Amino acid sequence: MISIHTSKVDNILSVVLKSDIDKFIQVREKSLGDLIDGKRAKKSTNGRSSKPKLLPKLTGKKLEYATLLKDNLSKIVLAHPSELTSWKNKFDAIISQLKINDKIYKPFKNQILSCLDYEGLRSDFYPQYFSSLGIKSCVYCNALLTVSVESTITWMTPQRKQVKTKKEWKAKFQVDHYIPKSDYPCFGISFYNLYPVCGPCNNIKLDRVIGFMLYLEGSIEFEDSPFLFELEDGCVSSYLNTNNIELIKFRFLDNNNLYQIKDSVGKTRALFDIQGIYDTQKDVIAELILKAKKYPTSYKESLINSFSGLFSDASLSNRLLIGNYSQPSEIHNRPLAKFTQDIAKQLKLI
Repeated sequence: MISIHTSKVDNILSVVLKSDIDKFIQVREKSLGDLIDGKRAKKSTNGRSSKPKLLPKLTGKKLEYATLLKDNLSKIVLAHPSELTSWKNKFDAIISQLKINDKIYKPFKNQILSCLDYEGLRSDFYPQYFSSLGIKSCVYCNALLTVSVESTITWMTPQRKQVKTKKEWKAKFQVDHYIPKSDYPCFGISFYNLYPVCGPCNNIKLDRVIGFMLYLEGSIEFEDSPFLFELEDGCVSSYLNTNNIELIKFRFLDNNNLYQIKDSVGKTRALFDIQGIYDTQKDVIAELILKAKKYPTSYKESLINSFSGLFSDASLSNRLLIGNYSQPSEIHNRPLAKFTQDIAKQLKLI
């Protein structure tokens, strides 16, 4: 719900996690090299690892695609959004020939994704990386966390020629690809193509393209969120007079239509039902209304005077007061942060 400047991401990639990123790029370069040279085994369908069948050496457009990716993997993985557009144009020239026969292109895409090991990153590397960025909630709805629990099957060591499996449930990071990985596996692990999201938003969006851009380039250091939750006039007094939570009314405003797409007949419609999601959270507004009534500005000033050590940081004191992060730059830190901030500001709590 709010953009992140590329300078912040660059600092994480080039300083905080540089050694880790260098290692996993080297591993994936080798995997791509093995695919090109015919040294990579076919994916097993029954879990057996004995006498693996090797894939044939790549030729033609497949070879051109994989070679372009391998030779420029570091640049592509770290490419800014505008640079990804340039790389997309280069791959488009090759893909246009491969797409003629989808029976050939589809398994090839899966081979590329397997070399990049996108699925492996979801459970080990992405949680660490996005935590460093301060992203824990869905960048689209900000209502849910960016992890989901999924079942995985672990192939056990065969004994007496029988394959044993073990089913486990693991929390995995959900990531949407701005440039769909279903069409462009080459950008499957490009950091500026990764949007941390919740499971429902990921399933709704699929490979559709929306207007909201998570990563902000240019000289602007920080951009406020283009979205707004706005209380309707008179609803606060109506709630206080009746204690009827259903009288609390608000609107979700997307004035730039960033969350809308065109359907098959050219009409625009909202992709994410943000209003519907947050209509279930009116109790959060009710609590903020009661806090605004109970804790006027004079009360907050008395707290600062009485407990100067605890309330010397305005950001911290506001966070304790509203029960969530209070700065626009902290929206991604916790679910409902944007919703809570907007309502709290209108109630003059912060």
